[in-house]
Amino acid sequence: MKEDKKEKTWPSDIDKETAKYLPDEAAADKVREALADYAHKQWIGLMKYVLSDCACMPDGGRNMSSSLVDKWLRLINTKYKDLSEEEKGIYGREADNMLKVITSQMITDEKCE
Repeated sequence: MKEDKKEKTWPSDIDKETAKYLPDEAAADKVREALADYAHKQWIGLMKYVLSDCACMPDGGRNMSSSLVDKWLRLINTKYKDLSEEEKGIYGREADNMLKVITSQMITDEKCE
């Protein structure tokens, strides 16, 4: 008995344009998990950095100076194209790290085939 091939069922948040670069759903899941792990580690680093700039309060809370609030609000409200070259460099290095995560997962898949 011949088994019918199932159509790829990509997660709803992966569009078809992105999906065409991934061999199958398992590969997509593997890359997605690796990127999610990376994103969480980056978030942890960011929160440690932000909290280290805040003053400790007696109750254990943190207080951010107005200059830091101004800094973060400026970055929140600035498009990438309008960042300084130094700030763009930071995001460029992050993009390089994300590409390493993606390609490390893709290369691993290719070696197994």
